[in-house]
Amino acid sequence: MKCSAIKPLLPFNLIDTVGNENLISTECVLCGISKIKVKVNMLKLSKWMTIAAGITIIVVLVSYFVVTGEDKASDSKYSLTVPNGLSFGVIKGYENWHLVSSHYRTDRNEIRFILGNSKLIEAYRDGAGKNGKPFPDGSILVKIGYSVKENPDWNSSIEPDVLKRVEYMIKDSGRFEDAYGWGYARFVYDPGNGTFEPYGKDKTFQNECISCHVIVEKKDYVFTDYAGRQIHRGSGCIKLINRGL
Repeated sequence: MKCSAIKPLLPFNLIDTVGNENLISTECVLCGISKIKVKVNMLKLSKWMTIAAGITIIVVLVSYFVVTGEDKASDSKYSLTVPNGLSFGVIKGYENWHLVSSHYRTDRNEIRFILGNSKLIEAYRDGAGKNGKPFPDGSILVKIGYSVKENPDWNSSIEPDVLKRVEYMIKDSGRFEDAYGWGYARFVYDPGNGTFEPYGKDKTFQNECISCHVIVEKKDYVFTDYAGRQIHRGSGCIKLINRGL
């Protein structure tokens, strides 16, 4: 009596080969008396395995070059340099720097986020920019400007829209003595092709920056006050109070 409980052996037991066809043995797992030989066309199997492997390699290579290309395009901005010699590379990693504050320019309908490196933040906490106390060399402020749009979910609020520029000012008293110790750099963003362009035809472009910043000479030529992080709870709200901390 033959048992119908037949299933392939695991792993398959190849018992014969005829040309490009392999015979695979199966047997009853209960009684072991019934065997079936299944023919598999190894030539066709090999062909499809080769195609599948080829597709896998193509996908991996395309993914690699796309990602690598994006990384190179992103990194290329760091080699850009403005006429006074300052490069975008000076602020590499600025995206992860501390938030100092934010401004809204009504004349340009533009919101700016001001970031700072660790030396700048420490200087703020030590009172720099107040009562004539200067910032130390190496302090950097980065300004990122965006156009604004109405928040689609709350029409009484606005939010950043298109990146317009990335600028920074760095304190280097020796190098920029004729600019009251600060060097300025601006990189204008083109949203069409996702690239930056250094601003200024020659070194005199800094005069545009200096002519504005002299207004705040007593604050060491820095407009931005540090938005403190001391938390005050009251009336069901949480507010940040600037105590110069």
